[in-house]
Amino acid sequence: MTEQDPWATPPSHAANEGAMRPAEPFNAAPMSPPPPVGYAQVPPPYYGAAVSTEKDWMGVTALILSLATLLTGFTWIGGIIFGHLGLAAARRGEASNRGMALAGTIIGWVFGGLAILAIVGFILLIAASDTSYN
Repeated sequence: MTEQDPWATPPSHAANEGAMRPAEPFNAAPMSPPPPVGYAQVPPPYYGAAVSTEKDWMGVTALILSLATLLTGFTWIGGIIFGHLGLAAARRGEASNRGMALAGTIIGWVFGGLAILAIVGFILLIAASDTSYN
Protein backbone atom coordinates (compact mmCIF):
# COMPACT_ATOMS: atom_id res chain seq x y z
CA MET A 1 0.00 0.00 0.00
CA THR A 2 1.34 3.44 -0.94
CA GLU A 3 1.08 6.41 1.29
CA GLN A 4 -0.13 9.68 -0.16
CA ASP A 5 1.52 12.96 0.74
CA PRO A 6 -0.79 14.85 3.15
CA TRP A 7 0.43 18.20 1.75
CA ALA A 8 -0.06 17.36 -1.91
CA THR A 9 -2.71 19.15 -3.96
CA PRO A 10 -5.79 17.12 -4.77
CA PRO A 11 -6.22 15.93 -8.34
CA SER A 12 -7.92 18.34 -10.75
CA HIS A 13 -11.22 17.51 -12.40
CA ALA A 14 -11.11 20.41 -14.86
CA ALA A 15 -11.04 18.14 -17.86
CA ASN A 16 -14.40 16.65 -16.88
CA GLU A 17 -16.02 20.03 -16.11
CA GLY A 18 -15.28 21.45 -19.54
CA ALA A 19 -16.90 18.53 -21.26
CA MET A 20 -20.24 19.16 -19.53
CA ARG A 21 -20.92 22.68 -20.93
CA PRO A 22 -20.80 24.02 -24.45
CA ALA A 23 -17.73 26.07 -25.26
CA GLU A 24 -18.16 29.87 -25.12
CA PRO A 25 -15.89 32.49 -26.66
CA PHE A 26 -13.30 34.05 -24.35
CA ASN A 27 -14.68 37.06 -22.35
CA ALA A 28 -18.10 36.75 -23.92
CA ALA A 29 -21.44 37.08 -22.20
CA PRO A 30 -23.66 34.04 -22.02
CA MET A 31 -25.40 33.29 -25.32
CA SER A 32 -28.54 35.36 -25.86
CA PRO A 33 -30.68 35.92 -28.93
CA PRO A 34 -29.86 39.00 -31.03
CA PRO A 35 -32.17 42.02 -30.73
CA PRO A 36 -35.10 42.08 -33.14
CA VAL A 37 -34.58 44.01 -36.36
CA GLY A 38 -36.82 46.93 -37.28
CA TYR A 39 -37.63 48.26 -33.80
CA ALA A 40 -36.88 51.88 -32.93
CA GLN A 41 -34.30 52.65 -30.27
CA VAL A 42 -35.41 53.85 -26.86
CA PRO A 43 -35.29 57.66 -26.64
CA PRO A 44 -33.04 59.25 -24.01
CA PRO A 45 -34.62 59.88 -20.59
CA TYR A 46 -36.54 63.09 -20.07
CA TYR A 47 -34.99 65.27 -17.36
CA GLY A 48 -37.19 68.35 -17.56
CA ALA A 49 -38.25 71.10 -19.88
CA ALA A 50 -35.60 73.11 -21.67
CA VAL A 51 -34.98 76.45 -20.01
CA SER A 52 -35.58 79.51 -22.14
CA THR A 53 -33.21 82.46 -22.14
CA GLU A 54 -35.59 85.19 -23.24
CA LYS A 55 -35.53 86.94 -19.83
CA ASP A 56 -31.89 86.44 -18.88
CA TRP A 57 -31.44 90.19 -19.17
CA MET A 58 -33.23 90.65 -15.85
CA GLY A 59 -30.55 88.82 -13.87
CA VAL A 60 -27.75 90.62 -15.69
CA THR A 61 -29.44 93.98 -15.11
CA ALA A 62 -29.94 93.19 -11.42
CA LEU A 63 -26.27 92.41 -10.93
CA ILE A 64 -25.07 95.45 -12.89
CA LEU A 65 -27.40 97.84 -11.06
CA SER A 66 -26.49 96.39 -7.67
CA LEU A 67 -22.77 96.74 -8.34
CA ALA A 68 -23.24 100.22 -9.81
CA THR A 69 -24.36 101.31 -6.34
CA LEU A 70 -20.67 101.69 -5.52
CA LEU A 71 -20.50 104.53 -8.06
CA THR A 72 -23.97 106.08 -7.85
CA GLY A 73 -25.26 105.23 -4.38
CA PHE A 74 -28.89 104.66 -5.34
CA THR A 75 -29.14 101.99 -8.09
CA TRP A 76 -29.51 99.25 -5.45
CA ILE A 77 -33.27 99.81 -5.69
CA GLY A 78 -33.34 98.73 -9.36
CA GLY A 79 -31.00 95.85 -8.52
CA ILE A 80 -33.46 94.51 -5.96
CA ILE A 81 -36.46 94.93 -8.27
CA PHE A 82 -34.84 93.29 -11.29
CA GLY A 83 -33.30 90.62 -9.08
CA HIS A 84 -36.71 89.52 -7.81
CA LEU A 85 -38.16 89.67 -11.34
CA GLY A 86 -35.23 87.56 -12.60
CA LEU A 87 -35.74 84.98 -9.83
CA ALA A 88 -39.43 84.71 -10.70
CA ALA A 89 -38.59 84.30 -14.40
CA ALA A 90 -36.07 81.57 -13.56
CA ARG A 91 -38.65 79.78 -11.42
CA ARG A 92 -41.10 79.82 -14.36
CA GLY A 93 -38.41 78.55 -16.75
CA GLU A 94 -38.16 81.78 -18.74
CA ALA A 95 -34.56 82.48 -17.66
CA SER A 96 -31.52 80.32 -17.14
CA ASN A 97 -29.39 82.57 -14.91
CA ARG A 98 -30.96 82.13 -11.48
CA GLY A 99 -27.58 82.50 -9.78
CA MET A 100 -26.94 85.88 -11.37
CA ALA A 101 -30.39 87.14 -10.39
CA LEU A 102 -29.89 85.86 -6.85
CA ALA A 103 -26.48 87.55 -6.62
CA GLY A 104 -27.97 90.83 -7.86
CA THR A 105 -30.77 90.59 -5.30
CA ILE A 106 -28.46 89.82 -2.38
CA ILE A 107 -25.93 92.51 -3.30
CA GLY A 108 -28.77 95.00 -3.79
CA TRP A 109 -30.21 94.27 -0.34
CA VAL A 110 -26.77 94.50 1.29
CA PHE A 111 -25.98 97.83 -0.36
CA GLY A 112 -29.50 99.06 0.39
CA GLY A 113 -29.06 98.24 4.05
CA LEU A 114 -25.68 99.98 4.11
CA ALA A 115 -27.15 103.03 2.36
CA ILE A 116 -29.99 103.26 4.88
CA LEU A 117 -27.53 102.89 7.77
CA ALA A 118 -25.35 105.63 6.26
CA ILE A 119 -28.35 107.97 5.91
CA VAL A 120 -29.50 107.30 9.48
CA GLY A 121 -25.94 107.78 10.77
CA PHE A 122 -25.60 111.06 8.86
CA ILE A 123 -28.91 112.33 10.28
CA LEU A 124 -27.85 111.35 13.81
CA LEU A 125 -24.49 113.06 13.31
CA ILE A 126 -26.20 116.29 12.20
CA ALA A 127 -28.68 116.08 15.09
CA ALA A 128 -25.88 115.49 17.61
CA SER A 129 -23.77 118.35 16.29
CA ASP A 130 -26.77 120.69 16.19
CA THR A 131 -27.63 120.13 19.85
CA SER A 132 -24.08 120.62 21.08
CA TYR A 133 -24.08 124.34 20.19
CA ASN A 134 -27.26 125.19 22.17
